[in-house]
Amino acid sequence: MEKWVFYKLFVLCFIYIAFPTSSIANNGAVSNNMDLLNKFYCHSNTTVNYFDTMHISGDERVYIEQLQNIGIDSPLGFFNVITITYPNTNFPQHAIHIRSGESSKLIVYNHGHGGLPSKNEQFAIDFINNAIQQNFDVLITSMPLVGLNVPEPSKNYWAKFFGNKEQQTIDQSVIVSALHSIYQPIADPDNYFHFFIDPIVLITSKMIERII
Repeated sequence: MEKWVFYKLFVLCFIYIAFPTSSIANNGAVSNNMDLLNKFYCHSNTTVNYFDTMHISGDERVYIEQLQNIGIDSPLGFFNVITITYPNTNFPQHAIHIRSGESSKLIVYNHGHGGLPSKNEQFAIDFINNAIQQNFDVLITSMPLVGLNVPEPSKNYWAKFFGNKEQQTIDQSVIVSALHSIYQPIADPDNYFHFFIDPIVLITSKMIERII
């Protein structure tokens, strides 16, 4: 159990370093980090689904193949797919947990607006592969609607918005043009910015829950 304390500390440090006091406010000033956490997760009712290597379906395997196609791989073949589902939208939210074995060390990697490294960004691919070879677990996340979270062309997406909380089907062209700003009007009692940190905060918490 003690070796997983690192994960707990990581989540806490991420919140306090990435979002210093009064960094984001919504309908009022934020006075401290606890207020900030409450704005993101006070009403959270998301579902985190963890699919380990032995129980990955063809749908989830697509995300692993995305990494393998750019040269990121696990010598042990330990890939786990994590998905987050929401009651107010079905926009994709995925992450990949690459296990190096019985590791107590975790690196969380996010490629920013690029979504995932391209084949021309060998420095990023080398960084991830070197971390795996040095027995780090790696959690690969993406920002909303890019990388692992690019909408599937054949899938219908919906959301519930403030002012009209009925489920609204959204044309893919609207999603592409609006991109991240589309999250702001979603009818969510918490600050919409939680969609951007959920892959780290919620998924890391789920990993702790499964292991301890």
